[in-house]
Amino acid sequence: MQLMPPRLATLLASVALALALAAAGGARAAATRKSPEKDSARPRARTAPPAGPYCSGEYADDLAALSTRAREFDQQQRPYTYCVRSAAVYECPSYAPDGSLRRTRRKVSAHGTAFGYRQQAGDTLLVTNDHVAEWPAVTSEEHPVEDVPSGCRRVSDNLRIVESESDGYEGDDVALSRVVSDPALDVAVLKAKTTLPVVPWKIGHSAALRERNVVDVRGFPLGVLRANNVGKVVSAYDHDEEKDWDHDDFVIDALLSPGNSGSPVFAISCRTGEFELVGVYHAGYTKGAALNVVVGVDQLRNLLTTLKRPVTSARADPAAGLDPAERAAVFTGAGSAEEPFFPFGSLVARVRARADGALVFELMGKDFPVLSGPVLVLEDLPSGDETFGRLGRLWAGNGQGLREVSHAALDSEGQALAAKLLEALRRDALLAARHRSAARHGVSSRQRFQEVARLERSLRRSSSSRQDLALAAAELAERLCPGTVEAPGTLSEALALPQTLEHPGLAIRIAGQVGQPIDALLKKLPPGPQQAIAAGTRKALDTSLEVALQTLDQRPGRQPSNWLHRGIVMASGAVGGLAGLAGLLVELPFSLTVMLRSIADHARAQGEDLRQVTGRLECLTVFAYGSRSDRDDAADSAYFATRAALTRAVSQAAEFVAERGIAEAMGEKGAPALVQLLSRIAQRLGVSITDKAIAQLVPLLGAAGGAAINTLFIHHYQETAWAHFSVRRLERVYGAEVVRSAYDALG
Repeated sequence: MQLMPPRLATLLASVALALALAAAGGARAAATRKSPEKDSARPRARTAPPAGPYCSGEYADDLAALSTRAREFDQQQRPYTYCVRSAAVYECPSYAPDGSLRRTRRKVSAHGTAFGYRQQAGDTLLVTNDHVAEWPAVTSEEHPVEDVPSGCRRVSDNLRIVESESDGYEGDDVALSRVVSDPALDVAVLKAKTTLPVVPWKIGHSAALRERNVVDVRGFPLGVLRANNVGKVVSAYDHDEEKDWDHDDFVIDALLSPGNSGSPVFAISCRTGEFELVGVYHAGYTKGAALNVVVGVDQLRNLLTTLKRPVTSARADPAAGLDPAERAAVFTGAGSAEEPFFPFGSLVARVRARADGALVFELMGKDFPVLSGPVLVLEDLPSGDETFGRLGRLWAGNGQGLREVSHAALDSEGQALAAKLLEALRRDALLAARHRSAARHGVSSRQRFQEVARLERSLRRSSSSRQDLALAAAELAERLCPGTVEAPGTLSEALALPQTLEHPGLAIRIAGQVGQPIDALLKKLPPGPQQAIAAGTRKALDTSLEVALQTLDQRPGRQPSNWLHRGIVMASGAVGGLAGLAGLLVELPFSLTVMLRSIADHARAQGEDLRQVTGRLECLTVFAYGSRSDRDDAADSAYFATRAALTRAVSQAAEFVAERGIAEAMGEKGAPALVQLLSRIAQRLGVSITDKAIAQLVPLLGAAGGAAINTLFIHHYQETAWAHFSVRRLERVYGAEVVRSAYDALG
């Protein structure tokens, strides 16, 4: 037998081994092959690969950590990033050589990146930067637009998906609309009314990023072409407070361009070997080489899910309304600061807290502090609803004093300016209050130091943006109160609190004067009429409140109808006055019912819940406040002293009614809590009712006297109700001790 040469045998063995390995590889490939439909779906998470040199944490340091399956899947995806063209038209005023006003229009456009992230009901939601989607309403030094001078107004804008910045054909452009935006986070959600490809990868956790993690950025640099850029995280944390921004970032070294704004930024998960969305490219350092800032996705998650701006960042949006909680912060800050001044453009402003819950804003002139008087004073009254407040009175000054200006004296432009000025003063006063509060806690730690510094920067930035508004406010003050006119008013008028609760108004004092000349007749009245008046008062209190509330919408917040109730009691007083004492016994329950309804109307306007028993009983106690007769108990005439005397009775009565129900409690003789409360109120109210009865018995008064007396009485109780329930509302917001201290400080 002829032997095979050794070299040939070795060659054949190598060929056989290669064929065997190829067959085994083909078998494995056949065993793992999927159908085309499944290949197009997002890859399922697999068991974590063994930790390698590129995966020491949550995210990888090198693209080699991307699994083969994820890489193949990514290459099969249709593009989900888009070039967005944002265009606007600005109207710019200028003057012609002949002095006439002319308006020219300028068109501007810019390009950025957006990416699809959700499909719903045939539409597609996309994410980009707010600065890509929005143009300034008015150009200024703080909000410039390239090739557009300051002072131009935006008259139109639009957003569209285009092929690139050079795309001039509009036939296949996709129109976009804004869904929600957050200027503080520099993020906006847009909607396309068509189905577009979206990001196939899950949302990750930007807080888990570390230095040297690799990132992949996909967008349209310069708006020219779709491109991928790879870089690394060079700083895992940065905080951006430039302009109106306020967000946490991380910094990467990828080579990015202006058109990349809004690009999605991905990292590779060490657990799955897949991409995860970790942020949205925001901006680059102007003097840095490849230092680019990315908004971390953690703070965007809530907005992307709910399509609502987070409450924590709504404060940075000038369009977001302030709420009562923020008013409470300003009120507390104004009360605690020795000199509650704050910068406002080139001027200085101050806010003071008044014990009735009003805020008084003062805007000082350009000569402050040489001339310390304000040029404008705005009264900010509590609104009683979920808003910050409402504009009250307005004063203008000229260095000699103040002059009150009615709202009717302002033209539409002046009224708009006053409203805008008040809103700006509120926001800057809030910033100043927060800064003072943080500074009072000291800077014992780096975190506190950074918080105080952040608030100071925010206050200075806001003040800088008020330059034009401060100038307009100074010009308004000059028009309203020029230096040549007499200004006899003083700041104390704005700071004075109407002492309705301690010192009743003119109406009830007149009623008292009507009764005084014939007060001696009271002792000469037979016991029968005196007892009839007392019994009528008690009976009216027993039944009138429930009747009054049945005709009143008990939901809080609506404004009171003072003149409606005054008209009704005026008519009833006239009818009762015609019939003397007999008419009084019929008219008294009806008039008290209408008065109670008016009191409840004021309670509802101040946020009192009349569905609660305590709120209803507080309406009754108004009759016990504001006594103006020497016959009343002098020891209990002060407001808080009277409240203290009634508080226990109100509490016990509320508990009793809660157990038995109002109908059963009113009809039960053994209701000591209600008996005690009603007796105390009737005792104090009876003094006023007796004066009313005596006045109506005078023949010269007759029907006219009855109508006049009823009008004076309801006016008094409306004022008292407004003051009493204002105090209760302030106590709910600021606490009873704070309100009592402020009240006592008024003397």
